[in-house]
Amino acid sequence: MFHQPNCEFSVPNLIGARVGDRVLLRLPVGSLARLSLTIYLVPVFAVLVGAAVGVFCVGDVDARDTGAICGSLVGLAACWLAFRLVPTAVGMGPQMVRDLDGAPNRKRGEMS
Repeated sequence: MFHQPNCEFSVPNLIGARVGDRVLLRLPVGSLARLSLTIYLVPVFAVLVGAAVGVFCVGDVDARDTGAICGSLVGLAACWLAFRLVPTAVGMGPQMVRDLDGAPNRKRGEMS
């Protein structure tokens, strides 16, 4: 249902690979677990903090539920915006390690 047939993402080309080259990608140990925890736990934390702030900001006892709901939505929106604007931590994403076609590694920008 939500599966995408092809997944595309950008990886810095530090080995000088060209379009069409097959390359080996490496993901640092533990980065997948850390990123997964971040993706799942930060929104939950943002919703809880947003709800608490919403309840605190609303003085009327009868309107606390509305304050909690509005605060939760603001916290979730702030989390979504932060995930969109803040780049992935350096060194946690995939890295291009080696050219599998056997071509010698070229320096960045060098043509052969």
